[in-house]
Amino acid sequence: MTHGTPRNAAEPRLASGRRCTLTEPHVPGLHGYYVLSVADQTAAPGPAELDELTLLAHRMGRQLAAASLGDPECYSVLYNAARTRRKPWPHFHILLAASTSQKRRAFALLQLKHVLRWFDRARARLRWSPA
Repeated sequence: MTHGTPRNAAEPRLASGRRCTLTEPHVPGLHGYYVLSVADQTAAPGPAELDELTLLAHRMGRQLAAASLGDPECYSVLYNAARTRRKPWPHFHILLAASTSQKRRAFALLQLKHVLRWFDRARARLRWSPA
């Protein structure tokens, strides 16, 4: 799997039939970071779909933590409600961490993700040289 692409071809579906996607966005220094969202972002999910998506985020967190860290309880889920998210569609951040110190570091890096990505792009431009 590459960063920013769906984790697997078998995308989970909600009871309504709506597809969900699990991506692993690239954030420099942050490993074990995933985003679960609805694939069809043309209409906002209803309350029942949001409840189901919440349960799905926890299920995916347990599966990812068990596969990556050997412990299904080594994850955190963060949901931004409609008034506090930057993007218009609902999504859940899933962070894997084997300890509280790793969790603190992951949350700090998540807060800095836009700055870290900017530095990463700037560093890549500096390395680039015309042929």
